[in-house]
Amino acid sequence: MTEEEKKTEEAKKTEEAKSSEEAKNTEEAKENTEKKTQENTEGPIEKANKAADRLAEQNSIMEKNIKKQEEIIAEMKLSGKSVAGQEKEEKEETPGEYKDRILKGNI
Repeated sequence: MTEEEKKTEEAKKTEEAKSSEEAKNTEEAKENTEKKTQENTEGPIEKANKAADRLAEQNSIMEKNIKKQEEIIAEMKLSGKSVAGQEKEEKEETPGEYKDRILKGNI
């Protein structure tokens, strides 16, 4: 084989590889287009049903969280850690604190 024949064979192989790669890309593009078409053909009813399913899932999660929160609040109330109904105890001002406050100008 001469060098020209070798180059010709290499060029043919390269072209075949490129054409097979292009064929794969074309097939993938067709498959992607078909998938998108199927997704786009999904009607509003199907979309609404999917949304309703997701909403029902989230509602059940929220219901569990609310029950947990109610249990925590009940435990706090029973253990006396709840701040509801508690009054702040105001500390009486000592004569020294009164003097300092008046001298600073905070009336």
